[in-house]
Amino acid sequence: MKISTNSNDVIHIHSFYGLSFQTQDGIKIITFAVMDFDSISSAQQRFQKLMNESELENMKTSIGDSSLEKEYNSNGIWSVVAFTKVNCALKMFNQLS
Repeated sequence: MKISTNSNDVIHIHSFYGLSFQTQDGIKIITFAVMDFDSISSAQQRFQKLMNESELENMKTSIGDSSLEKEYNSNGIWSVVAFTKVNCALKMFNQLS
């Protein structure tokens, strides 16, 4: 956790898993992050915060209980998908270094 993280932002998270895959040349990266919250309402509150503080938009075809997406260019670079299912939230994004 970074120093500037407010403890109130993580108090309702039971567990957090993150994983990144990178090509050998280090140019392409895809990252997954999964958070398991203590309740459905905690997951929904975090998801609402993400929606309010980002440029993500509601998905045309929903995933899980709530879902957001953003495609920053037509090649899919810097695309982001985030969704909740019960008390878990998942965020996935790709990038070029």
